[in-house]
Amino acid sequence: MFAKLQIPDLHLLEVRTLSPDLYSQSHFHSCILNYYLHDADLTGLTHLDLFCAKITDAGTTYLRSLTQLVCLNLSNSRVTISGLQHLKPLKKLKSLILEATKVTANDIKRLLVSDLPYLVNVRPE
Repeated sequence: MFAKLQIPDLHLLEVRTLSPDLYSQSHFHSCILNYYLHDADLTGLTHLDLFCAKITDAGTTYLRSLTQLVCLNLSNSRVTISGLQHLKPLKKLKSLILEATKVTANDIKRLLVSDLPYLVNVRPE
């Protein structure tokens, strides 16, 4: 569909919907998100903001290759604790924002203890 985008020096990427209804009405946003997370070379990315991007557990599999990530915002997404398992390889990840997700306070505690002990900031706490 598209040629592979080569931007390894990109450090910050925000992928947001203009309206929560846009995602449910159109396949377009899903295709763009898949392109950026799967097909583009984003190896230098340190900050990824997916607020309202409606990423799912399946979509988090694409995040595990972004090993330079320091900050990740998954607020208002469809991510659960199952999807967060894909973040284990992200050893540099220090901040994870999970507001308005299906991740519970107990999930976050377990995540900090066993899966992502190097996180410094997790919201909500």
